[in-house]
Amino acid sequence: MPAIALLHPEIPQNAGNIARFSVAIGWNLYFIEPLGFSLEDRALKRAGLDYWPQVRLRIFRSEEEFLTATNARRLVFVDPLGRAPFFSFDWSPNDVLLFGRESTGLSWIGDNSVYIPMAADCRSINLSNAVAIVAYHVAQRFSDFVRWIPPKKGSIYPPAPGLDASPSGIR
Repeated sequence: MPAIALLHPEIPQNAGNIARFSVAIGWNLYFIEPLGFSLEDRALKRAGLDYWPQVRLRIFRSEEEFLTATNARRLVFVDPLGRAPFFSFDWSPNDVLLFGRESTGLSWIGDNSVYIPMAADCRSINLSNAVAIVAYHVAQRFSDFVRWIPPKKGSIYPPAPGLDASPSGIR
C-alpha cells in the first residue's frame, strides 16, 4: 500500500487534515522531524477530528532515519519542480509520496518526481490540498475504499466506535 510522507511540516492544521485524509484512504502517514508544531497542538488535533486513534502515524527523527526505514520502497517526490505531471506517472502500490514543507517545498528531488499542473498565475497550492489531489489519484488504483457505499440520504454519521465526537472529546 502506498504511504504519505511529510518532510518537516510547519502548519498543524494541514498536518491534522492530512492525518484525517490518510485514514479515509487507508494509508500510513509519516512525519519527518523537525516539525513546526507539537504533536499535542490543539489545532493539529482539531483538524484530525476524532480520527487520531485510527491514524497509522510514524514519526521519523531525521531524514536519514526515514530514508533508511523506507529504502526498500520507491520515493516519489511531489513538488512544483517535479519532472512529470502526477497523472502521467507510472505509480506502484509500494510508493511513498514525499511532500515538502509548506514554505519551501522539498530541498532535494530525486529521479521519481511529479508536480500538479496549475494555472500560470498560481505558484503553489495548500499542502493538504496537494496531498489529497495526488494521493487520491494513486489510491483509486490500489485501495479498496472505492467499494465504499455511502449512507442513505438523511442518515446521520455516527462517531467512530468507542470515540467521543463532541468538541470536548478532541484529543
